[in-house]
Amino acid sequence: MLKCIYVPFNQDVHAEAIKQIVDDCCLIFPTHPSKSRAIRSFLPQWKLERIRWFTIQEFVNWLIVPPVPALTDEKRLLCLWQVLEKEDKDTFHLESYDDLVSWGTDFFAFFGEMKDEQVPLTALLDNPNLNTREWQEEHIKRILAILARYEGFISEKGFTDAIFYLDMANLIPLIEPRKLVFVNQYYYSKLEKELIRKLDEAGFEIVILHQGTPDSFDVDKLKAKPLDLSQIPGEQIALQELNVVHNRSLAEMSVSCLSAYGSQKEALLAEEKPRKRVLIDSGMQKSGYSRLFDPVRFGFTANISLTKTQLFSLLKLYESHLAALAQYEQKGYLPLSEVAKALATPGFIQVYNQQNRQKLLDQLRVLAKDSVLYIDLELKVFELGLFKGDEKPSLYHLLSDHFAILKQLQNIKNIKDLVSIFESESGLKLAKLCNREEYESTDIVLVFYDLLSNFQSVEELGIVSDWEDVFSNKDTALAHKIFKLWLDYLAPGRIGPKLKRERTLYQLSNLLDSRNISYDEVIVFNCMEGILPQNPEPVWLLNQAQKESLGLKNYDVIRDWERYYFLRLILGSVKTTLYCYSEQENDLEPSSYLNELVQHLEPERTEPKLQKQVTLEYIQPSIDPALLSKAQSMVYQGDSVHPLLEQSDQFDFSRTPDAGFFVLPYDEQDFDGQLRFNSYSLSSFTSNPFAWYITKHRKIEPVELLQEETLSPLLFGNITHEYMGKILGRVSGKNSDLSRLETVFADAAGLKQELDKLLKSDTWNFKMPQNYNREFLFEVVADCLVDSVQQFYYRWLEPNLKNSGFELLPEDSEQRPEIVELTRLGDGFKFPVVLSGRADLRILSPAMDYIIDFKTGSAYEDQLIFYEHYYYDFYKTEDAEERKQHKKIHSLFWMVLEGKPERESAKIGKWDKWRENIAATLAECIQNGYHTGKSQTDKKSSQAITRAELQKAIRREES
Repeated sequence: MLKCIYVPFNQDVHAEAIKQIVDDCCLIFPTHPSKSRAIRSFLPQWKLERIRWFTIQEFVNWLIVPPVPALTDEKRLLCLWQVLEKEDKDTFHLESYDDLVSWGTDFFAFFGEMKDEQVPLTALLDNPNLNTREWQEEHIKRILAILARYEGFISEKGFTDAIFYLDMANLIPLIEPRKLVFVNQYYYSKLEKELIRKLDEAGFEIVILHQGTPDSFDVDKLKAKPLDLSQIPGEQIALQELNVVHNRSLAEMSVSCLSAYGSQKEALLAEEKPRKRVLIDSGMQKSGYSRLFDPVRFGFTANISLTKTQLFSLLKLYESHLAALAQYEQKGYLPLSEVAKALATPGFIQVYNQQNRQKLLDQLRVLAKDSVLYIDLELKVFELGLFKGDEKPSLYHLLSDHFAILKQLQNIKNIKDLVSIFESESGLKLAKLCNREEYESTDIVLVFYDLLSNFQSVEELGIVSDWEDVFSNKDTALAHKIFKLWLDYLAPGRIGPKLKRERTLYQLSNLLDSRNISYDEVIVFNCMEGILPQNPEPVWLLNQAQKESLGLKNYDVIRDWERYYFLRLILGSVKTTLYCYSEQENDLEPSSYLNELVQHLEPERTEPKLQKQVTLEYIQPSIDPALLSKAQSMVYQGDSVHPLLEQSDQFDFSRTPDAGFFVLPYDEQDFDGQLRFNSYSLSSFTSNPFAWYITKHRKIEPVELLQEETLSPLLFGNITHEYMGKILGRVSGKNSDLSRLETVFADAAGLKQELDKLLKSDTWNFKMPQNYNREFLFEVVADCLVDSVQQFYYRWLEPNLKNSGFELLPEDSEQRPEIVELTRLGDGFKFPVVLSGRADLRILSPAMDYIIDFKTGSAYEDQLIFYEHYYYDFYKTEDAEERKQHKKIHSLFWMVLEGKPERESAKIGKWDKWRENIAATLAECIQNGYHTGKSQTDKKSSQAITRAELQKAIRREES
């Protein structure tokens, strides 16, 4: 006999369910949290009655038993992938197994729903009301063929799937329990309805508890009626106070919620009998604003996702390194940026018994400063002579241990190999991968090995016999794919604390998990349209109208379902606060559920309203702007996995600094008796003394550890200069004519061979991007560079040097540059100003001396003036006529990419102005301090200097 008992909203539906308990009965709940809460409430009064507790899904699986073991989760996806043909993969754009995960999940969800609603597969082809388009018909036929192959494949291996066996034909006879209580489930699928009716016909006592007004559930159809707020008697709801807090942004909403919490936190902690409180927000733990909430007081720690643990972040790091090594398989290279991320990842250096993270990062910066992009598995990069002394740096020892682990991981060919790494003495140890709190205070070890054992069953059950059939990759790429698959399998896992230490004030939950649970106080966070109610799911195969025609759940059904549980939760609480915000530019607005509820509560409304006077209050948040500004940066930024590598303390140039904020005071001891410039530092000094003092004079230059694998201007410039130096070195010295030069520069094949030899050397291999940029460099840029070298000869060297002997003086990187004093800068300078540097090429001839600088980027004339002053002392002569008697000089830039000269002339007329600018800048700095530049480029240069960089300089000086 089937009967329905209606439970008012001001009563606990679990308490009513417990009243129905008799010996030999069964209680069925919509969710695990609902079931667990009911069990905890009942245990103190248990009198050894025989009771079974189920969720509705567990109950169905208890009654409908598969004839052979059923596949679930990753196992069914792996089998599905193995039955896909090439045409299937091309049609649905499934290039790899990773692409299948989302598509396959939708595949099983679709056919699972068809089984739930008992819709035969033939309906997809025979239903005239579907109005399918041509592409849908083709996809349906292909998908049904895939389904048939999948069923045959798993049947051969001795398995089945819920999408095949879950129907009344596999119902087992049920003798007991005699009483079945279904606890407030709003929606029953067709299969669940047939089960209930079958049990009713068999004579079982069936009770359906429904929270709502009388006759709000149709017993014959086993279907709840939409909740009508105007028909709810006032004495049947618990709600007394409803607050609506309307904000202007997500950040403001977060701060206003926490401000309200902070004002009552002490009172809540002082309660002798804690009240039941909940914060409803399905996206909290995945959001940026979760950083603002106390994880203990808001119950985050009660059920932690494995993806939030140090263990998972370190395993993810190993997976990232395996992916990088697979990409550069032949060379065994790991990008320096990956090493930087590893060093900054909490727990990584402790795995290898290291503690001084800053020292390791500083050693990595030594490599980065020399433009090293990669570290090889054999650690030959440490043989480049970049570190002083004979002893290997700490970074070398850490990477040696780390690469030993990576080499083990690269040998993974199957899951058995993977498991052995977690069991081996020289492998990965959970005790080191977990932080102390995870390892000692949670069940993470138990959860990890339970999931690992389940994952291993994929091979033990014969679901996959050869992983190359699944991934079609070999060697290290296969190892990476298997390891990544393991992490994907591990990711949904959750861990809990072994002991509850601190009291939770608000339990974090979501709308579906809060079904049937009553709370004294409810906070609904993010009460926004698109979240409550949720947006429709993306269409997979059929649209919403077609799903409705077929008898499947459509968006309207799900919306009614969510609406009922939303209103039930609020009407059953004493106090509810709804937080929302509006952003018209982003089409974000408060929930329609909120608007509907408010309409039924406002006293002045003429529409039908709740038959109870509920205190409705609109709260205008009052927030400290400074606090809001800090919160915004945390709310909107993504997860920061490597905060130690971020330049988070840069000055905000959108604000106007106080007068003198960016002026460093001058001190006579700054220069240690001498001020020394090269061409680049002098240019920096005259344009931006503040940046020059820090970056050039104090040598505090930011070193980018997260380098992009690209052919950077710096890298190309360094290659060009070294290459030009090698070519010119072959013809350096005195030449009576062009014959030696003709032999070298006319030989295009020889020039290309010299460049290839340079680019393939170990030194440049570590610095050169090992991707398409490398191909571009060898196939396009190299020819351009060789052509530019020849153009330099034919367009400039030959025309200018053909009539006389000459001496070529290329830059000699081994020779220490001379120091030349820059005089006549004015009175009052108590220290000498000296110049030092090297031009790329000097040519001495009877009629003219040439200074040539090779450029791959911007060219500024001041650099040529610098070299003219540096190599010739004509500026010491004040008389203009006397200057003309001196030998002529000619300076220019050779633009490598353009293959032409630029700024080609003598700069005699600009010497005085250039020197006056230096003198004026010096005088200004001595009198007023080192100020910032005026252009936006100069300001950006200042902005790139952080307090973190200054701290590095202090540590360097102290050591």
